[in-house]
Amino acid sequence: MRRVIRIMMLLFSAIMLFATNVFADDGDYTPVSVKVDNQNIYDGMDKAYCDGYIPRVENGYAYIVLPVICDGGIKDNTVTAKLDLGDTQSMPFVCKNYEKNVYLTEMEVNNHTGKVSCYPVVFSLELKSDRINGNYPVTFSIKGQDNSGNEVSADFVVYVNITDGQNLQDTADTSQTEPVFTPKLIIESYTFSTDTINAGDAVTININLHNTSGTEMIKNASVTVEEPESNFSPADKSSGVFIGDIAPDGNAVVSMTYNVSAVTPQGEYDFNITADYADIRGNACTGGGKVRMNVVQPVNVQFNKFSLGESFEVADVANATVQVMNLGREKIYNVRAEIEGDGLSPEKTIFIGDVEAGQQAEQSAYVTITGLKDSTYSYGDTTGKITYYYEDQAGKQYQSEDEFTLRIESPFAGLDKESKTVDKTGQWWIIMAVIVVILLIIAAFVSVCHMKRRQDINETNP
Repeated sequence: MRRVIRIMMLLFSAIMLFATNVFADDGDYTPVSVKVDNQNIYDGMDKAYCDGYIPRVENGYAYIVLPVICDGGIKDNTVTAKLDLGDTQSMPFVCKNYEKNVYLTEMEVNNHTGKVSCYPVVFSLELKSDRINGNYPVTFSIKGQDNSGNEVSADFVVYVNITDGQNLQDTADTSQTEPVFTPKLIIESYTFSTDTINAGDAVTININLHNTSGTEMIKNASVTVEEPESNFSPADKSSGVFIGDIAPDGNAVVSMTYNVSAVTPQGEYDFNITADYADIRGNACTGGGKVRMNVVQPVNVQFNKFSLGESFEVADVANATVQVMNLGREKIYNVRAEIEGDGLSPEKTIFIGDVEAGQQAEQSAYVTITGLKDSTYSYGDTTGKITYYYEDQAGKQYQSEDEFTLRIESPFAGLDKESKTVDKTGQWWIIMAVIVVILLIIAAFVSVCHMKRRQDINETNP
């Protein structure tokens, strides 16, 4: 009995473990979605699906291109595509079984300017000779399996417009009515409130929407904008705008202002625009497209106040040091400085190189002091100029200038002063010697006169 109970308990534990794994797998499973690439133009298409793609009809065939994309892996990179042509009596197509495997392929798009990996579903449908003009739906059924073996499927409807057949009123069957085309609302153009959009700016996007139908009005139109990431926020806290009615072949302009965060990295950002509206019969429709915004990080560079010194003698060699601080949020490139001026001969360009955001760097070079060339004298005051060059991430070059002054003196200036001092001392002794000689002459003259006078007195009084 105990053995039976033990076996039952082991079986119960195994069942619970299996159930736990099954439910855990179900919780982690995310189904692969299948959708049509409605943004790009493939070979055989004259416009993208979002702009109102219509299959090409010529030479008795309708050529349909359906670019299918998946957001996950598909087993063997293969899906099965099958067509449902609708009512066999009213359809303009020759009845056949249209089904085939389609493989994941890298296709060129937009007139060979880009590439997209997709499942290119392409069918050529033979048309009946007595076909009736009109707009006919063709349903595509796409099936496959994801890499876990789960079934993936989706249905898409594409309308084929027949214009080279018979008109409905010319046929005996008057029960059919000619299909009416749904108006399309597309982005005709867009502009920004400023030519250069810097991170930290507020920018207004002006979107020009166009009703492609020349006969039908668009009613109750509204636009929703999906920002690319959190660095963009609408100024009015809403990403939707109600437009109302748009006349046939008419336009409507939607303006929305966005604040661009100062920390937004430099680059291009796509805003997805979705337009919801109704036709005059009340059918719900969707259109739209993308708006691409180019954001630039402003360059903020600061150089130290440059100076070689106050005065130098000819043939002196001065050390020129340049310091730079990158106060912006993007790296700057090829930072360098050039010194020029009368009487200055730098050995080379001072090259610092690249400086990361929030960093500083410095570099030095020697400058030889020469005589002035653009002056009457070789010595005196001179004004020099230092020019800074640097580039941003996009390769745009910037430059700034700074001036400095210094005095160039003769290397013999000290000797001239000493010589002048010696000369002045010699002249003083000469003057003193002359004075002494004059005094001696006067004393001698006085002495002679005194002696002669005494002699005359002696002769007079013997």
